Amino acid sequence: MRLPAGVAVTGAAAAALWILSAVVLAALPTSGRVLGTTAVALVSVPLATATVVAYVARGRLDHRAVAVVLVGAAALVAVSVAADWSPGTALGKVLIGASLGLLAAAVMEEPWNVGLIAVVVVAVDAYSVFAGPTKAIVENQPGLLSALTVPMAGPGRAEAALIGITDFVFLALFCAAALRFRLRPVVTIPLCCASLTVTILLTTALDRALPALPLLSAAFVLPNVHAFRATPAGPSEGSGDASR
Repeated sequence: MRLPAGVAVTGAAAAALWILSAVVLAALPTSGRVLGTTAVALVSVPLATATVVAYVARGRLDHRAVAVVLVGAAALVAVSVAADWSPGTALGKVLIGASLGLLAAAVMEEPWNVGLIAVVVVAVDAYSVFAGPTKAIVENQPGLLSALTVPMAGPGRAEAALIGITDFVFLALFCAAALRFRLRPVVTIPLCCASLTVTILLTTALDRALPALPLLSAAFVLPNVHAFRATPAGPSEGSGDASR
């Protein structure tokens, strides 16, 4: 797979800055909850989402290349968990989620397919967090919670906040779909990325766990309501099986 040089450099830079920021933040004196999660929202999350966007925007989908990324990311997670190195664990999990989202976007035939998914997952995620499986995992299964989430560093803590891997799956899906179907990507993609930051800030302000997908889905759907019609709408020219 041939990557556009600018996109590849941007993605590598975002990933490197994310890892560096995680190391630096964790080495700082421990802060209070509000300052810690604010640092996550304004530093760690934007760098993580930038890494995802650069990955999904890299060009025509090459399934073999994505498979290589998945295997490499899984190996990175395994090694990082064994070494108790949270930055590597976080990067590997985000790449796994982004790869799955990219593959999902490739099988979408029309924009409304993605729009329907975005609407349905709002209710599913809200139920899961407030009363369903996610709530049960958070309260009773810390080991499983750790496995299914991405650790985000804050001042003095390697895991100041946790974001679900599935949130990055849907972030990649929506960003790739915005590019593939020309769903106002210049507006849609920044809104989708910013939605995760806003959710973290709201979680801090309200002092309770909140689902990330409602705001993420809204950021994808609202700018593109006009495009979600059950009519043929092929991918943009030259996009192949996935995003450009």
